[in-house]
This record gives sequence, structure tokens and C-alpha cells, in this order.
Amino acid sequence: MRVVSIGTATRDTPPALRERKKAATSLALREAALELWARDGYVGLTVDAICLRANVSRRTFSNYFAERDDAIICWSSDDHAALASVIVARPAEEDPMTAAEAALSDFVDATTTTPLWRAQIALLVRYPILRERFSALSRRMESSVAEAVSARTGCAVDDIAVTMLTAAMLAATRTALMRWFTTPAVDVRQLLHTHVEVLRAGCGANVFALQGNTQGMAQF
Repeated sequence: MRVVSIGTATRDTPPALRERKKAATSLALREAALELWARDGYVGLTVDAICLRANVSRRTFSNYFAERDDAIICWSSDDHAALASVIVARPAEEDPMTAAEAALSDFVDATTTTPLWRAQIALLVRYPILRERFSALSRRMESSVAEAVSARTGCAVDDIAVTMLTAAMLAATRTALMRWFTTPAVDVRQLLHTHVEVLRAGCGANVFALQGNTQGMAQF
């Protein structure tokens, strides 16, 4: 079998086509990893086997993932960008927490109902060691969410109100999803809402209305 580097684009490849090829390659590698896990088990899964299954080179794999487990538990940059876009596009009258909750609810609802995510969830339940990787991925998403909150509020992306709200919302999402992993019959959107309501009790929209001269606090 001829192994090709399907993630490599020529200089003349249109940007949109390049991005579609990259997304297709990433998806192929993720699906190959999960299919092989279902067949061979997690411990025996290797990068070489994933590459063979996806018909790509080891070099191509390295262009997308640093190691095997990155292909198993993964949120793509497109996922991050899409989430941020939804937050920015929410109605202007919504406070930042409400806008973020709506976008994150759509996100968790979509991700927990796809076959790929179902397979990832099965791995997370069976192998707790992967849960830290999942948590790390959600922390990486914070920068995208912070940029979206910044765009909505006019505050700097490193404003303390922006960073605190973002960290709190992503923590609520991680916690809600981890609870859902053990009780998947629960409505994941309602579970996230319950977690967000706990946050609202202590750090709701009022934090963005604070006035003062403290450096880093949101001001309007």
C-alpha cells in the first residue's frame, strides 16, 4: 500500500481547499485511532497502526498530533473558532455569561451526540488517565472564549473580569461533562445550566458593571 501525506498542500492550492483537506486528514486520523482502539484496545494502540489505517505517513500524523492520545481525545481549532463565533453572534442584550452559556450548551449538545464523541466518551469512562488530557483541551479553549467575551464587552482579553468569567465557564463545562460521562441519561444542557447557575450566585453579570480605577477591571 502506498502511503501518502494527504495533509500536505501545494503552494497553488486555494486556502479554502487546503483547510478542507486539513480537516479531512485530522478527522481521518481521529476516526482511525478510535476504530483501532475498539478493535485492539487502548494499551496496544500505536501511532504506526493509526497511520496505516488512515493511509498517511508518520510525518503527516506529526503535523496534526504530538502523540497517540492527542488523536484519541481532541478538539480542533475549528471547534474553538466556531464556539467563539457563536458567542460573538449572540444577541447584544445578553450579558456575557448568558451568551457564553448559550454557545457552550450548543457545543456540548453537539459534541456529545456525534459517533466520534460517543467513542471518545467510552474511552474517558474506561481510562480515567485520559480525563486530564480532556481537561487540558478545555483549558486551551479558554483563549478562544476569552477573545469572544472581549469582543462582546469591549474589555481587553486579559481583563480580570474576562479571564475570570472565561475560566469559570470552562470549568463549569468540564465539570458538567465529567458528571454526564457517568450518567449519560441526564440532559447535558440542563446539567450545564445547573452548573452555570451556581456560578451566577457568586460571579454573575454584575462583575462587568463594576466601576473603579483598579487596573484590569472591566469598565463601561
